[in-house]
Amino acid sequence: MEEAERLDKIMEELGPVMPEVTTVAQLEEHEWVVVWQEDAVVSLHFDSRDSFLHFSLHVGVPESEQRLSAYEALLMYNFLGISTGGVRMSLDGPGGMVVQEYGCASRDIDLTRIQGILRGFVTKGYLWREMLASGTFSVPDGPEQIQDPPGIRV
Repeated sequence: MEEAERLDKIMEELGPVMPEVTTVAQLEEHEWVVVWQEDAVVSLHFDSRDSFLHFSLHVGVPESEQRLSAYEALLMYNFLGISTGGVRMSLDGPGGMVVQEYGCASRDIDLTRIQGILRGFVTKGYLWREMLASGTFSVPDGPEQIQDPPGIRV
């Protein structure tokens, strides 16, 4: 079975086994969305060139007066990538939406693994949404202050 077909099958099986997931839809070949409890939409893209599965989640736009603090926290989070499970933060444009991203080799994906990735990924996204909404950012001094609680690592 081709890798893309294998991922299609996993995505078809995902919704029924995860009560948190309300919708799984294929947008195009190699692209899906997973709607999580109606308030988070995770986009997945399979890049067949490098056999990588990419996850992304829009988490919010920082208020203009909070941008410096938000951007500083996002950059420090990216710097601690190994401690954060490889999740990265980016912007979709100047002054734009903060996007949380993750990628892994598609060969490592099975139905159990993708469930764990999605749970950890969405949990991290909710934390970033809360920080962006409150305008309060805890900028870590080192990896020990940003490590994930058990069960949240992607």
